[in-house]
Amino acid sequence: ADQTERGFLVSMDDAEAKLLEILTVNNRHMLPGLGTVTAKRAEDHAKAQYLKFKEVRRIPAVKALSEAAKEIKALPKPTKKRRG
Repeated sequence: ADQTERGFLVSMDDAEAKLLEILTVNNRHMLPGLGTVTAKRAEDHAKAQYLKFKEVRRIPAVKALSEAAKEIKALPKPTKKRRG
């Protein structure tokens, strides 16, 4: 936005060239063109990958809960105090 306001970028071609320059200087690569994957397909893939990640992340928590439950069951039962 700053470069547009200052008059350095006057067209989309200028903006594209500037972006490519920034990416090149920072040793980043950009895919040419619009790509071939639809937004729907990319979103579906991202959701599927997240579900895999979520499951892997969940496994240690489930194990910890299972261990805690075993430890709780192993505790001695409280005794009832008699009134009187």
